[in-house]
Amino acid sequence: MITMLLLFLWWFAALFEPPVELQLMLQGRTSFSTARIEWRIGERSVSGVAAEPLERARYYSATYTPGEFLLFDRGDETGCVQSEESCAKGLTLSHSELGHLHTSSGEQWNYREGWSGASVNTADHPRFESQPDIRTIGLFPKMMPYDERRQILAENWMAIHAPESLDYQVGKRKDGLVEVSASVEDGGIEWILDPDKDWQPVEVNVHALDQGVIPVSMSAKTTHRRVGDRWFPSRIEFTDSRQPNNQVVEVLDASFDHPDHPQTLTPREALGLVPGLILVRKWGEQGSEDGFFDGEGFISPSEYSSRIKAGTLSLDAYRELLARHNDPDNRPGSRPKFDFSSGQIAADVKRTPALWEGYVRRFIAHFRLDAEQSRKAWAHHAECLKGVRKHEK
Repeated sequence: MITMLLLFLWWFAALFEPPVELQLMLQGRTSFSTARIEWRIGERSVSGVAAEPLERARYYSATYTPGEFLLFDRGDETGCVQSEESCAKGLTLSHSELGHLHTSSGEQWNYREGWSGASVNTADHPRFESQPDIRTIGLFPKMMPYDERRQILAENWMAIHAPESLDYQVGKRKDGLVEVSASVEDGGIEWILDPDKDWQPVEVNVHALDQGVIPVSMSAKTTHRRVGDRWFPSRIEFTDSRQPNNQVVEVLDASFDHPDHPQTLTPREALGLVPGLILVRKWGEQGSEDGFFDGEGFISPSEYSSRIKAGTLSLDAYRELLARHNDPDNRPGSRPKFDFSSGQIAADVKRTPALWEGYVRRFIAHFRLDAEQSRKAWAHHAECLKGVRKHEK
């Protein structure tokens, strides 16, 4: 029954708007044009100490523009993105970060760094590669990876996250928090909101009967931090009465509407695609075709051949990538990007500001910095970049 309840709350399309308090809650997560957010997901034993480092932590980066959404899976603290076995063997792409880009046209582009091919799902493809969205984490008492386009569109959030119910109850508590609850058969959900923090949820609870018999409870408890002129989650802990471990999300850095943020994202710049890559395009229920990436989008094999003959499509970067695959000492993703074993920063990193962001990200993961330490590291990175820009002027 718990699964049915969650599916009901997740997919039921509302005919009427939910209470204004829930509308304000959702608005607090979407009222920005651009954002960059670094975060991780891990586990904590129910009997463990909250301050201890998370187990099996995985790192993510999210970038939002007015029309696009980019998510990178950065792997664990060792930089391993695929299986532990493949990383231990140093297999090609085992440490390659996986990126998903949702474009303003409704496409989802998917690329694993260093691979010779990529894929794109068109807007009418029924399923996307599953991925989480940090904007919605904590609005529900369970991680809800998205695999449909409608799930990442803010205009659908009312129906998805806060469906209309015949018996919504809204009340103010003595501590000033506001409780919104809704009941369905054999269960219900409640949001506890903080009006002083952009109506963000402090706690969300679901109660239901598993198999119609066993009582089950799930919750998401969130702490928030002031980021610029808004409140945003700093830590979310999920509990499930059936599970021995709690799932925890920690936001390591966040910025909104910053002048340095990109205003648009393209597959070439955001994912690192190079002209000549093999590109699989999927559409409709089962449609699929193989082609190539020309630097902007999909081209057919015949167009690819024509442009090669005409000399209007350069394959230099693609040939360089293929050469790396054939070099046993330089295969893409066969090892982490930065080696911390020597205890020294390589000279090429010091002299190359373009490498600093990746280095800071790996430093945070490798040394398992806590959230406060991570924010300080990112702040130091920002100050260093300011110095570079000032020097360039």
